[in-house]
Amino acid sequence: MTFPTPHLRTPTAALSTLAGLLFLAACAGGRTPEPASGPLAAPGLAGQRVVVFPVQNASVPGDADRELTFALSGRGGTDQWVLPGDLRRSLARSPQLDVPLDQLPVGQFLRAEVRRVGDPLYGMIRRAAALSGSALALLPVGIAFRPATPPADGGTVELMVAVVNVTSGVVIWLDRVEGSASSEDDPAGLARVMDALATSLLAGGD
Repeated sequence: MTFPTPHLRTPTAALSTLAGLLFLAACAGGRTPEPASGPLAAPGLAGQRVVVFPVQNASVPGDADRELTFALSGRGGTDQWVLPGDLRRSLARSPQLDVPLDQLPVGQFLRAEVRRVGDPLYGMIRRAAALSGSALALLPVGIAFRPATPPADGGTVELMVAVVNVTSGVVIWLDRVEGSASSEDDPAGLARVMDALATSLLAGGD
């Protein structure tokens, strides 16, 4: 399977080597703002109410959600964030909301340019966010290892992630963040990519 390269980013290397990484591309109609790429303007998301969904389509070893939680919790300005563990506990008490946290239908976003999240994913995001009154949702779409090119030791762990406005479904930020790794099994790669994500999201928020 071949995955598209984010049009918002400048690197020319395609994502076709990334097994399991899905690219977020919205499908709702209407003219909507272009999502931003690169680090959010300071203070980023610090102090805002954000629901953080579990990492989808992880094809690297390790606990991606734990590393994500550790990276975000280690920075200032995250006291208003609803992290994956908290979200799981809240949804366990409200099974009628029908939000499959580990199998969100992000595959729809392979078909179009990123603008706005459509149903059924949008409904799931909105229902989950309503439990905590979150205005924004952080959606880690996919994570995978990309070997170095030309062939050499090591490579990068890459994470495609989006920030979605819960009220409108508009994707306000989309990026591909990276963390160096000596191999696909290197646990440091997962930690580095999550730290890079936290740096981008919380620029100026410490």
